[in-house]
Formats: sequence, structure tokens, C-alpha cells
Amino acid sequence: MKKNTLFLETTLIALFALVLASPAKDAKPKSYPLKVYIVSGAKLESMGKSVTIVHKGQDVKLCCKAGIKKFTKDPKKYLVKLAAEPAQRIEHTKDSLEVVKARLTKGTAVLVDVREPFEWNDGHLKAATLVPLSDLREAKGDADFAKKLAKKLPHNKVIYLHCRSGGRVLAATPILRAMKFDVRPLKAGYSILVKAGFEKAK
Repeated sequence: MKKNTLFLETTLIALFALVLASPAKDAKPKSYPLKVYIVSGAKLESMGKSVTIVHKGQDVKLCCKAGIKKFTKDPKKYLVKLAAEPAQRIEHTKDSLEVVKARLTKGTAVLVDVREPFEWNDGHLKAATLVPLSDLREAKGDADFAKKLAKKLPHNKVIYLHCRSGGRVLAATPILRAMKFDVRPLKAGYSILVKAGFEKAK
């Protein structure tokens, strides 16, 4: 009888402990302290709408849907890397368009268009140099590409980036900064720059 009572008490204690350890149904999962998707190093929202997935009962934010497959394949790798290497927040430059114009005129800055060739062919700025984001992504970490780009872009001048609407420049910035360029992404897109008086190529 005593053995049965002891067994029953032990079972009840174990069940009670499990109930306490289980998260409440309405409890909001605690988010991991992740700010970016480490594979691309891109700021959230810079490559489209960010997505949230649940990993071990907790929310994990990724920059885009493309990151889900890579993260789920080896989550521990990216969680550890993110915790150890928080990415620097990329923001648009605070330089006014008048300042940009003045520096381009003085020759102390250059303007780079990171849109794609078909967009460039539809219309581009006279002062701009084309360096598509797709090329930068594909050649990321390529020493030969970096050497070729160094011949095209100066390291001793400010590099202003522009695209269609100010999104792609944020993705291109960390890639070019890794090559030691003084990069400043513009929030103003192509059409706004044209309206602001930047000369359109004929």
C-alpha cells in the first residue's frame, strides 16, 4: 500500500512539473536577438518583406523568403554567427541632394547606378556609372572582380549610390564597403533625381 502511495505521489509531482515547464498556449514566444539574416548580411526589409519563422518555440526573423531554406538547414550555425557578429545597420546618407550635386561638380564624388542594364538602357543619369547589384552579389568576395572595380571606381572619392527607389542601394552598400570604398547610399531614386535637376543622359 505504501509503495502504491509513494508511486502515485511521485507520478503526480512529475506531472505537475511538466505542466509548469510547458509554455502557456497564449504565451507569446520569445524572439531571438537577431537583427539581420547573416548569410547575406542584409538589413531587414532591404531585400523585400522580412519573414518570421518559429524555431524551437521562438520567433526568428529573416530578411526574406530566400533565407528560410539556408537557415533551417543549419540553424545553429547562423544563430551562433549572428550572436557573435551583429551586422552594422545600413542607412541612407544624410547628405542633401544639393551637397551631392556640388561634390559631383567639384569632382570629389562619383555617382553609381546599381540598377540592372535593362533599366539603365531605358534611361540613366549622365554623371552615373553602371555597377549592377546583381554583379556585386555574384562577385562578392571575388578578389579579381574587386581589382577590376578599383580601376572603374576611385577609392579616394565619395561613392554615391542610387537605384530606382532607394532599396537596392542598401544591399549594395556593405558589399562595396567591404572593398574599402567610401559608400553613401541615396534614398532618392532615379526619377526623383531627374526631377531634382540631375542631368539625364541623351
